[in-house]
Formats: sequence, structure tokens, C-alpha cells
Amino acid sequence: MGASVCYDYLSHYQNVDAVMAIDQSPKMLNDVDWPYGFESITNADFSEKLNYPDEVHETLHGLDRRITLALNRVRSQYPFDRNQNMTLLFDHAQKDWRRILLKSSIPVTLVTARQSPYFDYHFADSLVDQNSLIKQVVVDNCGHDITAEVPELFNQTLRHFIFSSTKKR
Repeated sequence: MGASVCYDYLSHYQNVDAVMAIDQSPKMLNDVDWPYGFESITNADFSEKLNYPDEVHETLHGLDRRITLALNRVRSQYPFDRNQNMTLLFDHAQKDWRRILLKSSIPVTLVTARQSPYFDYHFADSLVDQNSLIKQVVVDNCGHDITAEVPELFNQTLRHFIFSSTKKR
């Protein structure tokens, strides 16, 4: 959902140098014109399907053990309550940020996972083709949790993004 926060910000402001989104389609609901949403959910069934935790394994090879230790500490300190967050999840699922991305004058880097269980990484192709400021980085041999499954590769991608974004100033 973090990418949606960035997209919403871009819908109101253009005072950032660049935006990076990580394995998040700008439209969660699939339809005839957009087959790249979350799994197979559509407008007709999203509220039913999102009411229950997904049984899909988010990673391809599991989380990096260094990340797992820190994640478990945070999870115990700040447990996630799915029921308290359903309103946010439903709102998120109904958003369509494609127009915002396509008209953006801010460079956007979409980091996608080739083996994501949630999103077909080709969603970025259609956006890249329509706005030259949108770039895609495809991470191979990785599931949805790119930052935690392949942290070194992600950190290298992030460093490149930061350095290339600051050069343009």
C-alpha cells in the first residue's frame, strides 16, 4: 500500500524529485482493460476476497534471515489488526492511480518482482510506454517482498535511484 501513498501525494503535489514504488500495481482491481491488478480480484468480488487473509506465500525463497529477526521484533511490539484496517484496505483496492502516473512530470521508478504472487510485473510496461519519465526495474528470482527477500539487490537498486535522482538537481 505504500506506493498508493506516493501516488496520492503526486495527485496533490509535485514538489519531490522522484518516486519509487515497489511491486504495487497502480490499480488493484482487474477488468477487461487492466489485467494487472491484485491476483484475480475484480470490482464484483474484491470485498468478499479481501475480507480474509490470503494464503499465498509472498516470497519465492523466504525472507532474508537478518530481516526476519527485526521483523519479528516489530511484529511483537506493534501487532497488525486486520479488522481495524479493512476500511483502509477497501479504499486502497478501489483506487486507480494510472492517470496520476501517466500525467506525472516527476520521474517514477517501478520496482517489480517477476515472480510476484500478487501482481503481473507487466503492469509497468504499459505505463513505461506512455510516459518517458516512468522507468521499470524488474527483479528476477524474487517474490513480492523484494526489500526483505533480496535486501542487497534492493539496496543497490535504491542507491542507484537516489543517486540518479539527486544528479538532476
